[in-house]
Amino acid sequence: MLRDLQSNLMGKLVVVPGIITAASKTMIKSTRVVIRCSNCGHEKSLIMKNGFAGTQLPRTCDMQKNPGLDKTNCPLDPYRIIPDKSDFMDQQRLKI
Repeated sequence: MLRDLQSNLMGKLVVVPGIITAASKTMIKSTRVVIRCSNCGHEKSLIMKNGFAGTQLPRTCDMQKNPGLDKTNCPLDPYRIIPDKSDFMDQQRLKI
């Protein structure tokens, strides 16, 4: 039954009886994103949460936060997504 569905089932395959009245186009959702600082080349991996929410990239480079490392003056919002190293999955919304 639809009333028995809870948030812990988000992102999982669930079978329910019914007729699909509308279906969205297949969308791509990231599960893990690898980002690289465009100034110093520092790479970082971000794990995405389940559901429909997105995430924001860090505004400052992590290399500037670590004491003892070479202090490069990375600009604000230096990170860029590297699609070849990131993981994605298909997602679709259905109306029953």
